[in-house]
Amino acid sequence: MNAWFKPNLLTYAVICFSFLITFNSFAQKDPVPTKKGDKWTYSIIGGDYEAVRPFYPLIQTKSAKTLIKAKDGKPIIGARTKKNLEKDTTITEEIGHLAAVKKSGKWGYISKDGKFVVQPKYSIAYDYKNNYAVVAIGEITEEGAVDEHGILDRSGREVVPCKYAVMGTEICDSIVNVGKTDATGTGFGFLHVSDRLIADFKYSQVRDFSNGMAAVERNKRWGFIDKTGKEVITLQFERVFDFSEELAYAYKSLKWGFINKQGKEVIQYQYQPQTIGFGMFTYGLAKVRKNNLEGWIDRNNNKRINFAYPEAHDFSERLACVKTGAKWGYIDISGKLVIPPTFDAGRAFHDGAAAVRIGTKWGFIDNKGKTIIPAKYDEVKEQFKRGIAEVKLGEEYYYIDKTGKEYK
Repeated sequence: MNAWFKPNLLTYAVICFSFLITFNSFAQKDPVPTKKGDKWTYSIIGGDYEAVRPFYPLIQTKSAKTLIKAKDGKPIIGARTKKNLEKDTTITEEIGHLAAVKKSGKWGYISKDGKFVVQPKYSIAYDYKNNYAVVAIGEITEEGAVDEHGILDRSGREVVPCKYAVMGTEICDSIVNVGKTDATGTGFGFLHVSDRLIADFKYSQVRDFSNGMAAVERNKRWGFIDKTGKEVITLQFERVFDFSEELAYAYKSLKWGFINKQGKEVIQYQYQPQTIGFGMFTYGLAKVRKNNLEGWIDRNNNKRINFAYPEAHDFSERLACVKTGAKWGYIDISGKLVIPPTFDAGRAFHDGAAAVRIGTKWGFIDNKGKTIIPAKYDEVKEQFKRGIAEVKLGEEYYYIDKTGKEYK
């Protein structure tokens, strides 16, 4: 090294900082679906397709050790060993990304380098979720339905052959709901991704698994099954929603209340049907309706946020959209109004942004209420996910990012 150049700590810091800026500026983001006339392509990687979907991650989980820390943020030391105490933590990491694309009238999947992982051969191909994707073959009817559904794993292998008349698109805990149609109608059951049926086609309606339980209906009565297919809560309710934080919203004798996983009533049936939302517990709170107004209770049925809103959405990202008078704003989980009611409509927060309507046009705000995308769109088809949202202006659908850049 030349004698005149004598680096100190500040010099090293500047060099490292410059390197990080350079690295981040070249770091590849998710390719974004981009409209080019009547064709679709992707930013960064290109391509020529009839239709496309955004990229979704393939994931893997692994265990890791993390320090147990006290409220002051300092690691807890063992009383005898003087050693930092640890706990097992599950870490989820992305190991790849796949996107559904349509070419020559059929759907397949590509990776981020633009290469086909699954050749285009399906009539319908849904997004990858939890490492699996639902696909279908056969002719599409006027209603957009096909009758031969199956499942792909993250390598693109067809782990469930395309043979089921009806199939849900959400694979939860490696289980999906499926249906079979015959002369008497359609019956629903549940299937493991190993192509093993865990609940026969004996239900009239079903909901996806949540908290290890799935709601099922037969003869106009609802109950719950576990992941073995066993009916662990008798079919006795007029209506139910999914379990969340160990409780489920249930309808009986014209009122709503909450049950636990043993089917026992833990919050009395006393609430009215809601206009929006599903009575799910989030952050220890659930929205309920009484005397035509909505508020929030805790798991012990204590009122936590006043019954003050004619309509309200559930909490998402610690904020809930609520209606005050003729306008909508947002409260936090303490009930404090943090974004004033100035919107004609609003939706839940996703990916740090929420769609709001001013007059007839939609835009987006951040969690401080600041406008990040002006209200100019006729419709928001999909809110932000992984930094992009799908919007409609006039007759055209396309994607935007959080800077307002339009990919068309």
